[in-house]
Amino acid sequence: MKTIWQEIEELREEIQDLIEREQACVDPIKKANYMELISLKAEELEDLESIYKPHIHV
Repeated sequence: MKTIWQEIEELREEIQDLIEREQACVDPIKKANYMELISLKAEELEDLESIYKPHIHV
């Protein structure tokens, strides 16, 4: 079983890979698909990272 931190690292790598693929792509439809995937993965990453962020009480 993976830790949340491992999942965060894997998502970051996956997002970077998708960004590189999107930048190398010339087909506008595929570019849009990559951008949608990047967006979804970024949201998932934000959710996981929010678990690790310390909650500051002022």
